[in-house]
Amino acid sequence: QFALMVNDCSVTEVPGLEDPDLFTLSYVEGVPWIERRGAAAGMRLDILDGRGSVVVDRPWRGEPIALAGMTPGLYVVRVRTLGSSASLRVCVP
Repeated sequence: QFALMVNDCSVTEVPGLEDPDLFTLSYVEGVPWIERRGAAAGMRLDILDGRGSVVVDRPWRGEPIALAGMTPGLYVVRVRTLGSSASLRVCVP
């Protein structure tokens, strides 16, 4: 597991069925960016807010995506493929 402190928010991995190290998380000017190595056809990107509500549900190929314009808080970023998923928590400052 890993942890990263950004603006007093802890970013931690949530165990999934795949290797969470496939995610790359970076912050550019305070905006979190995610990308995923080893993208597979048919991947779906879900982003859930602190209440568990889905705020993003879209196809994804693993290309870099900014979590810009989102209300500050803790989100779960989940990637689903046929039969597996991987997730991590991201703090949006």
